[in-house]
Amino acid sequence: GIGCHVGYRIVTERSVLAMPETSIGLVTDAGGSWLLSRAPGHEGLRLALTGQRMTGQDAVRLGLADRLVPADSLDAVRDSLAVETAEQVFAALPTGPATLTAEAGPGYALESCYAAPDLAGAMERLRASPLEAARQDLDDLSRACPFSLHATWHGWHRARQARSLEEAFEIERRLVRCVLGRADIVEGVRARLVDRDNAPAWQPASLDAITRTDLREIASA
Repeated sequence: GIGCHVGYRIVTERSVLAMPETSIGLVTDAGGSWLLSRAPGHEGLRLALTGQRMTGQDAVRLGLADRLVPADSLDAVRDSLAVETAEQVFAALPTGPATLTAEAGPGYALESCYAAPDLAGAMERLRASPLEAARQDLDDLSRACPFSLHATWHGWHRARQARSLEEAFEIERRLVRCVLGRADIVEGVRARLVDRDNAPAWQPASLDAITRTDLREIASA
């Protein structure tokens, strides 16, 4: 949410990126919905919901970074910046291997699942998928805050229609304010970051328990 909005974005084979807000009862923020909604297809939606980690290669492929360079070359990049402009240094960096194709990664294989008309439909498609990656996604989604999952689904689709980063920020601000008024965020921070028992008691406890009132609250945010 901070590093991926800048003009020159470099990652290495050691880089790890994620937006894991649904695991603590929050929603994608810091402009993350803008970034992930502009990744190819629905892969960004998958990452927003599951909070799964991206490698540096993933980040380049999905448009969250521009150059993948070896970690042991970072000192040389830094030294070059002392004597050349950022534009010159950036232009000299490799654009990445040919393996950075749109078809790479489990997100592409599960594209049709997340292209569902709603979250319930996406869950049903994941259950029907024979792919092991679908099982992993279902496990991650089962651990996330149900209300946050719906809010994130809603926010991602709204951000995809946004005309500017500023508009996406406003969408996020309203949704963040919505979830901050609930008990989930306190429970999520307790379970994931304070006590670290990884056993949050979400309210409601499951996606099936989400009510129409909950959905109206999200839609009106």
